[in-house]
Amino acid sequence: MEKSQKKEVQTAQQFLTFLVQEQEYGLDLLTIKEIQAYTPVTAIPNVPSYVRGVMNLRGTVLPVVDLRMRFGLPVREYDKFTVVLIAMISGKMVGLLVDAISDVITVEAEQLRPAPDFGPAVDSRFIDSVFQTHDRLAVVLNLDKLLADQEIHSELVAA
Repeated sequence: MEKSQKKEVQTAQQFLTFLVQEQEYGLDLLTIKEIQAYTPVTAIPNVPSYVRGVMNLRGTVLPVVDLRMRFGLPVREYDKFTVVLIAMISGKMVGLLVDAISDVITVEAEQLRPAPDFGPAVDSRFIDSVFQTHDRLAVVLNLDKLLADQEIHSELVAA
């Protein structure tokens, strides 16, 4: 009995789920360092439009990426539900602007489904997998791949 419990713990993974334009996304909970209420950021010239600027987090200056803009979605005014997820990506802390936080969900390995194949017309390399939440599918993001574009990477390293 104890062996099966250990196996169960090893196969489960926790995700922080959040919303971007009413679609639910998930990130491995271990990559999230904290959640901050949105406050205006300092704009930086010559960065991609989805790099909204930088913020000071207790003495550490970190870039802030608007996931809505990174996904090519319409710009929306930030409101009381907008938050900044502070995530660790490739050894660097980055702020990720999202519309709202949903939940922390524990997902068994067998509940994770591979990312669907959209064909060559759709860039889905940053989708790791999908899983069923309460009433819909959540898309698990791979932040290393999502923010791996050369121009983004160089801006994040410089910030």
